[in-house]
Amino acid sequence: MRNSIELGLKLVVTLQHLAEGASPKSNAQHYRLGRLTVSQAIYSTCEALWHVLQPLYLQAPRGPEDWKEITKG
Repeated sequence: MRNSIELGLKLVVTLQHLAEGASPKSNAQHYRLGRLTVSQAIYSTCEALWHVLQPLYLQAPRGPEDWKEITKG
């Protein structure tokens, strides 16, 4: 069984993908990883970021007053 890639490398690959629009194929070639490995790293990292950041920055409106504030903006 192969070793998994380091978390830091997963984050770098994901950030490059998000910032530059680099395809998983080009990231795989650049970092000498498999295309499927890169795709899975991007997916799992984005999922982890979503679970951590979503409650802080993307909260759903809690009631009528929140909806009214949104319509004013």
